Amino acid sequence: MFILPDQNITLTMLEDRSSMKFDLCVFDYQKVAHLAPSSLEFRRTAVQNAVSLMDDRIADIGSKITFSPASLGLAGKTVGFLIVPNNTRSTFLTNPWRYTPKGEGDRTKRQPLFTLNGANPGLHDQFLTFNTAKSTVFAIEDHTRHHDAYLPELGERSDSSFDDIIVQFDRLLQPAGNFQSAYRIASPDPTKGYIGDDGHPKQLMSYLGLTPGEYSSGGKSKRTGITKCGN
Repeated sequence: MFILPDQNITLTMLEDRSSMKFDLCVFDYQKVAHLAPSSLEFRRTAVQNAVSLMDDRIADIGSKITFSPASLGLAGKTVGFLIVPNNTRSTFLTNPWRYTPKGEGDRTKRQPLFTLNGANPGLHDQFLTFNTAKSTVFAIEDHTRHHDAYLPELGERSDSSFDDIIVQFDRLLQPAGNFQSAYRIASPDPTKGYIGDDGHPKQLMSYLGLTPGEYSSGGKSKRTGITKCGN
């Protein structure tokens, strides 16, 4: 979860390798604070109150959009972000109970994915957040990382690459304190074979050309110096 600044923010799509279209949205956390993150009602209410920032049906790599947190009534507020994989908010809201982690094989019936682990299937990371001194980058895994071996579901599995969708905000999105600890949810480690304790995908770091000043994986964060990564 993040606190939006008062100033206008420009959002740039850096990468789109996803085979699915998506709608990147922001929502006011206070509208869902009373709900359990893992509940259907949380997903429904978050999507219902969300504002679309970048729709992949319109935007391409290199596309930029500028939005005003103040005009959205979100300046200084705690917010979360979500994507609706291969669908739109309005379609999801017509029958949200039909949406499952993998859509039972139907790519248009996949649950929304959140920056809040507790709202994702299996409580898994779906967004990795990288902060520099002046900007924030989201690296998004578009397929759910949850796989239930006891109750398997039809549908494509995630490769946990976190390079399907990469977007950059030209301002720093301040993390909302120790927010995750309120839910007593440990952040699953999404980074086997990656670098570091929490881990940073080599290809992603090479693509971004820097190491993160602060890396957030669910509720965990740690600080490092900002340096350019060269090959």
